[in-house]
Amino acid sequence: MGAEWLNTLEELGGRLVPAARFFVDSDRPPPPGAGPQGIRWLAEQLEDFVDRESDESEDDRFVEGAGAFLGLLLIHHLGGRTRERDGTHRVQLGRFGWFDPFVAIQDALDAEDPRSRLAEYLSVAEREAADDGPVSRVVRAFAETLESERPDLGIRSQFELTVDLDNGASVDLGRLERVARDQDQVATTEAARRIISMLPGTDTPESTPWHEAASRLLPRLVSTSFLATLPEDQGLYIGAVGSHVPHRSLCYVHAASMPATAWTVNRFPPDLSQVNDSPLVLMTSLRFRHFISDSLVFVSIAPT
Repeated sequence: MGAEWLNTLEELGGRLVPAARFFVDSDRPPPPGAGPQGIRWLAEQLEDFVDRESDESEDDRFVEGAGAFLGLLLIHHLGGRTRERDGTHRVQLGRFGWFDPFVAIQDALDAEDPRSRLAEYLSVAEREAADDGPVSRVVRAFAETLESERPDLGIRSQFELTVDLDNGASVDLGRLERVARDQDQVATTEAARRIISMLPGTDTPESTPWHEAASRLLPRLVSTSFLATLPEDQGLYIGAVGSHVPHRSLCYVHAASMPATAWTVNRFPPDLSQVNDSPLVLMTSLRFRHFISDSLVFVSIAPT
């Protein structure tokens, strides 16, 4: 079968197809086919490249070509298509699932065991295709809550954790992803409901109780009664806001804070994965270590 299967993915694979063809034709043994055979062949190329001396540009070309090839293997095996937004290319799997094949390849190259790391990412791809992955699970929870709370609205399009609604609103579900990562389904649904309550057209926007909102405000708002409790030799208040401040006024007291953990930043160079001067990769990613023991794709990573 070789790489002829790539010809069947011209429409679904988009610009990944020429990048994968170039990778296959670059002084490498021809791949035996798609599916498990193609995954095994790709794993062999990973291990071979790790053992080579290479410069930065060679690393970039390998990640781009191998990532494109991996993305097409997943589209062929799991169903899906490539999507592009602002020059960034991803693979959409299932209804709400998304996968970044370039991050998977880069991380596998950096791992002590490239095969095992690639297998971890393949299991994530399978879960995304089943709408139970780290991205698809979040968007599915939002979509189900949206249907319940706002049946007049629907999702017009999606790119990873950004959903565009048919009323023109665009919603970033990054914070909802953090809730889903750290808490249970009930908390995730409640967080989705609060996001939806703030959408334009909601008859009764949900208000946040003061005891919840107060802890989220930065800088902190405090009254002058608090400042009156400070020792007399404290010049901070007078020096910062002046002695003429009215009694009922509020002033800002800055408090240190640490943002919630965001998506892991990968180690791509700034110009990685560019075809016709348009980048194929985004500069953030997630890493997961969940396995599906009976997965065809997972089993196929084992050396022969």
